[in-house]
Amino acid sequence: MAYIDQNSQPVNPGRQIGRRGGEGTVYEAISHPGHVVKFYHQPPDDLKASKLGQMVQTGTPEVLSFAAWPKLLVWDPKGNLRGFLMPAVQGKEIHELYGPKERFLNFPSARWDFLVHVARNCASAFDEIHKTGSVIGDVNEGNLLVKRDGTVCIIDCDSFQASASNGFVWTCDVGVPLWTSPELQGRPFRGLERTVNHDLFGLAVLIFRILFMGRHPYAGIPLTSTDLPLEKAIAEYRYAYSDNPQQLGVQTPPNTLPIATLPVMHRELFARAFLRGSEQTGQRPSAADWVGALESLRGTLAACKRDSAHRLPANLSLCPWCKIADDGGPNFFLALYVQGANGQVSVSLWEAIGNVSPMSPLGWTMTNLPTVDCSPAALPPAETTFRKRFIAGIIIVAVGILFLLGGSWVLGLGLALLGGGFIYEGPYLYTYSSVRRRVSIASLDKEKQIETELLKLRQIEEEARRLFTDKREESRKTYERLIHLEQEKKAVLSELQTQKRQLQLDAFLDGKRLGQARIPGIGPRLVSELLSYGVETALDVSRAMSVPGIGPSKYQELLRWRAICESQFRFDANAPLPQAAASQVNAKFSSIRQTLELELRQAPSFLQRINTSAGAAREPIASKIQVLTKECCQLVANLSSIPEH
Repeated sequence: MAYIDQNSQPVNPGRQIGRRGGEGTVYEAISHPGHVVKFYHQPPDDLKASKLGQMVQTGTPEVLSFAAWPKLLVWDPKGNLRGFLMPAVQGKEIHELYGPKERFLNFPSARWDFLVHVARNCASAFDEIHKTGSVIGDVNEGNLLVKRDGTVCIIDCDSFQASASNGFVWTCDVGVPLWTSPELQGRPFRGLERTVNHDLFGLAVLIFRILFMGRHPYAGIPLTSTDLPLEKAIAEYRYAYSDNPQQLGVQTPPNTLPIATLPVMHRELFARAFLRGSEQTGQRPSAADWVGALESLRGTLAACKRDSAHRLPANLSLCPWCKIADDGGPNFFLALYVQGANGQVSVSLWEAIGNVSPMSPLGWTMTNLPTVDCSPAALPPAETTFRKRFIAGIIIVAVGILFLLGGSWVLGLGLALLGGGFIYEGPYLYTYSSVRRRVSIASLDKEKQIETELLKLRQIEEEARRLFTDKREESRKTYERLIHLEQEKKAVLSELQTQKRQLQLDAFLDGKRLGQARIPGIGPRLVSELLSYGVETALDVSRAMSVPGIGPSKYQELLRWRAICESQFRFDANAPLPQAAASQVNAKFSSIRQTLELELRQAPSFLQRINTSAGAAREPIASKIQVLTKECCQLVANLSSIPEH
């Protein structure tokens, strides 16, 4: 189906971006580089269409630089509005940054100063959107994306609340309670007109969660026995990090960044956003207020003297991040190296993988191939055929002459004139129809050849993308295991602790040498035979039955000797694990670690080889398509110069 934008330019969709949504699906816009197109499953009604038109008009260059904002409307051939073009944005969902476990995978070298920077960029994005007269309404972690450089992108903009100059409001009819301000808790979202002040609550929650490792500002510990669901805490303004926990009946949870870490100015901004009274218009800090405050905060941060990954306000004498870790909490930030199972694991291993991007598809289709300007070739000679009417004319003229000679002047003259008319056009007919037909067929054949090559091209690109994605996902799992390898080893050692008695017994028996024992019926020759088969100690006796010369009676003697040795064993619960068992575990995990690190070091080259191989396979096909396209353009130019008859 052919689509056009509001400038009457064709819109050619490419591959689908993300999952099919409830309202519509997003595709690459091959015809509009740097943009994507959202197609609604059903044509929008007049209300939605007018809202999209309003947003197209109010979209500023600043907003279009970071938001998936409607830029151009898109219609189908029947004149139905089907969607809109918007800037292509990308990044990780914001919770993948402020969630500590996800951050280590997606932003492994991010420190708190980086998070402050991202929070500042979020505030700046809200400020620019509010300048358009729109309200986000449904503020939540799913519609904010963050890139590796800390820039922020916003998606799902067509759900925002928009306003017309005449005061008409298109409401945002969805929302998430945990991001909804206290004064709106429990109210239905459909038809609810929101204000900038409501947005500023969501912005303050967002900033708080970024700075406080994903913690919600109302997720505290109740000081009473009554249950306190998060939605109820929000509705009752029970801010868990306030200066009056007794009055609000809720206190800060353990292992969280103390609110006192922040300068007084920032603590007051959060209090203004979350405590009672914030519902009044103009009371919550504006987005511009947050921009200035967070820029100021970032400028005061210094490195921790103990852990290079920690950042804290320079006026603090103790590092709050170290204090949390020392008290048994998590280490929220990792240095350039993190402790692994047998040494250090460099986060650069994963960063190097993330720095390799999949090969970009050419995105060629029959409708957007690069055209070539061609001048028509010299017109070929027309085809010549002998005219049958010329011969008929000669015959008719001859008959007419006979009638004239016979005295039938009228009939003879008529036949002579008729035949002369047939003869007048000459004996030959000149035509270009067959030439035109051949050129037209050749042009269609070229188009079919191009379509065949385009299919090959897409197959190569899709296969390369699949291989790249699979390998990167495999590397992610490898990296996750490497990071948690120390925990895995500790779990194995912990399991061995439950087997300590058996391990000590095995170690004790393994110290009882067969060559030093006196066993009835087991002389030097049999001892030598046993040693040859690897039966060296009391621990190995269970394998002695398979040794030649050891019959049932001698085997029983060996078992009696082993039993005597066991009777001499004394279990020591306080002793460490036997060195052999611990060394075996350490050796095993050292080997695993080396294998995992090797896989990760090789992964960037492997990913690059996927791109290089696909590029090499694609190049001759792309060249052939360009040649075929040029030939097709030449045929079309030639066809335009050939007469139709």
